Amino acid sequence: MIDLRRPAQHTFGEGLIAEETTGLWEPWMRQADRILEDEQLIQAVQEALLKRRPKSRTRGRRGYPAEIVLRMLLLKHIRNWSFGELEREVRPNLVYREFTRIGSGKVPDAKALGRQAQALDPKVVEQIHRRVVELAVEHKVVQGRKMRVDTTVCETNIHYPTDSSLLGDGDRVLTRLMKKVTAIAGAVGTKVRDSMRNVQRRVAEIARVSRAKGEQGKKVIHQTKERIFGGNTHVEGKILSVFETTTEVIRKGKASKPTEFGKMIKIQEAENQIVIDFAVYDQRPSDSDLLIPAIETHQTLLGRTPDLAAADAAFYSAKNVAKAEEMGVKRVSVPNRSTKSAARKQFQKQRWFKKGQKWRTGCEGRISLLKRRHGLRRSLYKKDAGIKRWVGLGVIADNLINLGKAMGKAMK
Repeated sequence: MIDLRRPAQHTFGEGLIAEETTGLWEPWMRQADRILEDEQLIQAVQEALLKRRPKSRTRGRRGYPAEIVLRMLLLKHIRNWSFGELEREVRPNLVYREFTRIGSGKVPDAKALGRQAQALDPKVVEQIHRRVVELAVEHKVVQGRKMRVDTTVCETNIHYPTDSSLLGDGDRVLTRLMKKVTAIAGAVGTKVRDSMRNVQRRVAEIARVSRAKGEQGKKVIHQTKERIFGGNTHVEGKILSVFETTTEVIRKGKASKPTEFGKMIKIQEAENQIVIDFAVYDQRPSDSDLLIPAIETHQTLLGRTPDLAAADAAFYSAKNVAKAEEMGVKRVSVPNRSTKSAARKQFQKQRWFKKGQKWRTGCEGRISLLKRRHGLRRSLYKKDAGIKRWVGLGVIADNLINLGKAMGKAMK
């Protein structure tokens, strides 16, 4: 059996290089480096890589060690690089070479690493994330006294969906498919006609007319309104993209971006900004249905009920508050914005409740940082499995940074 868990032992020259780069590491990197040496993390990646082909365990040329694959992928999401940028940045950088355990060896090329990344399905990514959370508990970075939860949208990598652009995409895909069929089967029967130039002209014409303010543009807008408002506007299973067919229309009430196209995700935190759980939903749930499951997940992962559970008003319901208190949560800081009860208004003015809401807003900051620093604004991986891998690796990357910082402070 091929053992590809760790790279070969470092050479004498690599040891000298490591001494020269000691002071160049970022503070969090040393502690994150210790975390990534965990045997369970490396074993999970190795098992996934060995399942890529039926006989990967016994045949074929040696691939890259699981430890290198894991560290390279996490560095990619820590820096929010593409696979090409990852390869270019690691090659000349001695710190990155040491952090990824490549040393003086060959840096994996972008295409090879991309193929290996696909071997990490959502279950493997979740397994890696759970192990990182366990390590956070073992190092006493997370105690589980507090919990906060929020939801956001991770967009799929599609252009703004319009009927005309979808028709154009459909024609392009069908033409490409028929060309492949013709190349395999030969030119038999009716010749395939490439109509893409005409289709592109029509798509551009429709877009141009729909933006016009003249008589013709008014007519198009009028026809569109008649079609939409005269029929059923909530079509179940409406396709927004030929390539990402499960994309959903999600409205979160943002002034800057009222409509988003992608998947709703949940981010759940404990102390020290550690995300203990995340989820990418196949179909958007109501936020109010997520509070109690979030508390149950907290209990399962951390072995205790949080003293404080905080969330925004979308998670509120009287049943949720009663159930949370029944489960042992001492303080439930979830506001009811529409309440007319004087007692409830007074309850929400208590000092602990306000402090809980102030701490809750940190979850919004965490989501913003995940989007800016780790790319969770838009998934560049394909299909449902891809977006779950994208979100999971981004969350793990952020946890490594925060775990490294917290462990570094504890050692001072």
